[in-house]
Amino acid sequence: MSSIADKQASLSTLTPASVNLYELDVFRGMAAIFMVVNHATIRLLPADLVKEGLWSSVFFVSSFAPVFFFFITGFGYGLQGREATRGNRYWHNILYKIALLLIADQFLFWRGGSSLGMDFLGFIGLSMLTIAVIRKTPKPWLAATILIALSIGLRFLLGGKLTGLFGDHNFLLWLIGAASLPNVSYAFSPWITYPCLGYIFGEIVALHLQSQAQSQLEARTTFAFIGSFLVLGPLSYLSWVKQLSFFRWGTMGIGFYILSLLFLVLAGFILYVVRVNGWGNRIRRVMGLRGISSLAVVPIHYMIISLTLSVTQGNLRPGLFIPMAILITYCSLSWARQIENLAQFLKGLKMSNVMITSMGGGLVLLLTGLMVPFSHQAILPNLIATLAQLVICLMLVVRWKS
Repeated sequence: MSSIADKQASLSTLTPASVNLYELDVFRGMAAIFMVVNHATIRLLPADLVKEGLWSSVFFVSSFAPVFFFFITGFGYGLQGREATRGNRYWHNILYKIALLLIADQFLFWRGGSSLGMDFLGFIGLSMLTIAVIRKTPKPWLAATILIALSIGLRFLLGGKLTGLFGDHNFLLWLIGAASLPNVSYAFSPWITYPCLGYIFGEIVALHLQSQAQSQLEARTTFAFIGSFLVLGPLSYLSWVKQLSFFRWGTMGIGFYILSLLFLVLAGFILYVVRVNGWGNRIRRVMGLRGISSLAVVPIHYMIISLTLSVTQGNLRPGLFIPMAILITYCSLSWARQIENLAQFLKGLKMSNVMITSMGGGLVLLLTGLMVPFSHQAILPNLIATLAQLVICLMLVVRWKS
């Protein structure tokens, strides 16, 4: 058996191009489906139906979509290996992506008439920055583990005591997850633990993909899933019996956090079964999303739901909602994949990075200006914001080389 040092050295040579993990695309598609169903449920069904019963459960279960997405963000970085941290353009590429995500995130607020804030895309950017820093440390696994422990401890063990100590320092309270900030959807703690967990497991999977002892690894993975279910299953049940908090908007309750870990394990087990049986490529063709398409699906599904809402006024009955939700989900994933194809076409034109960023940035500025005269209308600002966000997605094809 090779030593840990040998494995780490082997991992350092792993590059994104050497990893062919169809299941990651399937995981992104699964997360996107949860997101679309969650937003369609809350916006298109009558409020009284979502408060209790079946549709309340659908809304709650689908609200784990951000957990999946943030975990995937870290997982992708872990899967790339540490070779990706080399070169003098490392921070250029990281900061470029983060800047685009933060700009795209603002359109989620501007389309609704709000000021600046940080929502889903912005927190992905924050997650990328955090993991980018962790990857540069001498021991990334240890750094990620320490941040996870600190985040959980500050939120669930010391949060109540620190709330009184920090007083009105809202930013500090946001860091420990004890309070939310205006127009900020996700507190730093414990949400930051998901990309950190994803990074750790991404590196583990990368090591597994290189190992020749696949049968041993499969056995260990099976036992790991069984052990996780035996721990997190009873803990989730006790959280429900003890009526712990399952709230997750702005701040997060401990019940939701425990259950989110169980959902991650369940999702991982499903993807493991898919991989073992060789179904990954076939399922990916149906619901898989690659990197850019998994971001493009965010503005696309918001646009489709908003257009549907303008017609239905959010009063769809279940008999009509179900086929409508299926159609919205299908269109969202399909159109997002078309944006991915367009991005690859743009990449194939071999335009310079400066030209792509200049043209894209100019178009985004133009679209931003167009939102002002149409701000009083209901539909046009939404469409313009969506187009601007998709332009930003296309700009992600840029890679600054050393």
